[in-house]
Amino acid sequence: MPEESPITRAQQSLAAGDARSAFLHLRPVLDFPGPGKEPEQWAAAVALFADIGNVIAGPEFASKVRAATDGRNPQALYDLGYTLIDQDLPEAAATFLARANELAPGQEPIVLELATAFERCGRHEEACRVLRATPALVDQNFLAAYLCAFNTIAMGDLKAARSQSLHPGSNETEKHLSDAIAAMLTRADALLAEGAGELDHRDLRGWHFVMSGSLLLHLSPYGFDEGMLGRYAFVQDSIETCLEGIQKVAAIAQVLTMPFDRVFAGRDRESEILAHATAHLLGLPSPIPWPEAGTDQPGLVVVYDLASLPQESLESLSYHERGRFLWTHAACWTNPTPWVGDAVTFLYQVNSSPWGARLQVDPATNAPTNVPADARPASQLGELTANAELAMDRVTDLPRLAALARAAERAGIAGSKQRRPRHHASFAVKSSRFL
Repeated sequence: MPEESPITRAQQSLAAGDARSAFLHLRPVLDFPGPGKEPEQWAAAVALFADIGNVIAGPEFASKVRAATDGRNPQALYDLGYTLIDQDLPEAAATFLARANELAPGQEPIVLELATAFERCGRHEEACRVLRATPALVDQNFLAAYLCAFNTIAMGDLKAARSQSLHPGSNETEKHLSDAIAAMLTRADALLAEGAGELDHRDLRGWHFVMSGSLLLHLSPYGFDEGMLGRYAFVQDSIETCLEGIQKVAAIAQVLTMPFDRVFAGRDRESEILAHATAHLLGLPSPIPWPEAGTDQPGLVVVYDLASLPQESLESLSYHERGRFLWTHAACWTNPTPWVGDAVTFLYQVNSSPWGARLQVDPATNAPTNVPADARPASQLGELTANAELAMDRVTDLPRLAALARAAERAGIAGSKQRRPRHHASFAVKSSRFL
């Protein structure tokens, strides 16, 4: 019996009243390069998208989709693509914007939005291709030049990025974007000067540093040569990985000659536990809860995962301060927070903390079972974590991390107050993703 097509499954789900499942079936059809060149295929997929969108997002959105059903109206395709970028659907946006660019090639608004869509779904080569097809736009429009420079760096071509001229105007946004490109190139130069990486298409640590100004402490050993290259897909964090992170942060602090006399804890339970373990191992007093409005006091700020922090804390930690080091233990690379810490232990798609609810195999039956979160006090769990043993083979990469720390110092990352770079999770080191 032939397998049902995604459109058929989407139609069935919608008929059953489950519009969200219908969209999940249809989404791979809509994602770039889209449902194909045949008018019938295009019309069927987009009309179904309109029906699904009417249920999920309402009639105004559905009307934008219906206007693009015949695939012949550049303005309608552009309007829908623009909306889909705002809805965090860049792959689908790229489909409609690419069709608009075919019908009306080289138009500034279409090219800029198409390049933005390609960037957001990690298609940096495609973004550069569409921008370079309109050289006059890149020469005359700052945003086009910035997008070309950024995507050139993200695809790993530093030489071409250095030759890209940026001429920011007087507004702060253009200056900030120009400075961000210059900072990436400065970090790349510092890394290469310190011999801290190769910046090839397998150097996850090096490119994470160049793109986001952050030191990556741990590389996943699972599936490294099968497409993951050091990132995690689905992981249940361990006490050992937490200890590894603490030891490596302490080693980096020595390289940076940044002695810590206090530990701040992020305002969530996992951060509090990890901060207690860190303070215990470093021989420091009990951690201080990070003030809601922030503080200019120096010290080591311990955050388990920025995604778990309240918005106020996230904003108050978004600037570098001299003498303060922010360590974020876990960071999602498929749905990144706006920025990441000075150091991050590991990158994941789905993670559960060592003390939170998690899946465990029952040793008696070999059956998976759900284990509830550990309800013991944070200070007790932190002490138990600190007293656990860490295999020495987990810290054999300290020389590489020390070189990265020297590169960070050379690049001036720990200097005067400045906003942290964005967490750019897509770049020259591609990884398989399952979400």
